[in-house]
Amino acid sequence: MSSASHYSPTPEETAISRLLRAYREHQGLTAAVLAESIGVTPATYRRIEQGERPVSLLQLQQICRVLSIELDDLADGAKRLTPERSPKLRSPRGSACHANAPCTQQSD
Repeated sequence: MSSASHYSPTPEETAISRLLRAYREHQGLTAAVLAESIGVTPATYRRIEQGERPVSLLQLQQICRVLSIELDDLADGAKRLTPERSPKLRSPRGSACHANAPCTQQSD
């Protein structure tokens, strides 16, 4: 009997999970409705949004289609939420990053 592997998301995956939830909630969809739209159980979809389960590229494409967003926009949003991974953003001193909101840069 093999033990289940423990999934540990990267900062980008965590940012994508947070964005998926924000986009879904903004559109007034429940996790159950979105899950059904992409062919997974509500529990599986909730685990994706909570960063407890990886999401495949196919699932991301399906989610983006349901939410009427572009995959590129989702990736760009994830970059903004992970400033340490993006060379285009300043250090945290020049930006304001909060747990529940995208990072914003202060102007010079």
